[in-house]
Amino acid sequence: MQNPIKNICVFCGSSAGENEQYTLATRTLAAEFLKNDIHVLYGAGSVGLMGILAEEILAGGGRITGVVPEFLDAKEVVRRDLSELVLVRDMAERKSILMDRSDAFIALPGGFGTLDELFEVLTAVQLGLMTKPVALLNTNGYFNSVLEFLSHSVKERFLKSDHLKALVVGNNPTDLFNAICNHSYQQPENWIEKLIQTNKY
Repeated sequence: MQNPIKNICVFCGSSAGENEQYTLATRTLAAEFLKNDIHVLYGAGSVGLMGILAEEILAGGGRITGVVPEFLDAKEVVRRDLSELVLVRDMAERKSILMDRSDAFIALPGGFGTLDELFEVLTAVQLGLMTKPVALLNTNGYFNSVLEFLSHSVKERFLKSDHLKALVVGNNPTDLFNAICNHSYQQPENWIEKLIQTNKY
């Protein structure tokens, strides 16, 4: 069966982080993309894990599209020799284009921007606006605290456990890639109606 996922968006930091494992995992994931002829979309950065991802894809002859707001382009942190560089007005338009043009999403370690992007796509899946796979590459346990928080949100009934099942989590880049290619998520039925009746998840 042919893999329907051809365009993967990667959310990741403009810093390389403290641990070398973050760089190694990014390179391994890039190699998986190259092997499977995946078109990569990302935030167009030239530094940090974003820069490492772009370097690996371009060096391997792959295709990578960067989407960046004009105000960041002016700060000279943008990689300019990408397969395609898309300049947009603001962060909201950037996320909209990345969501529209991607078949799946993988979040690598990062900061505020990475988490913002991750939660925006998870919210879109929760609301039924899309059904595309969303994944976390939990290198070196980086996202453990985030996952604990999400479990806490389920326990405190601010989040449905069925919605959390939309998130694919793994610490091995190759296994995670295979997981999102085979991931199937079905939104829980009538969850909004049940929320209205009970006032909690």
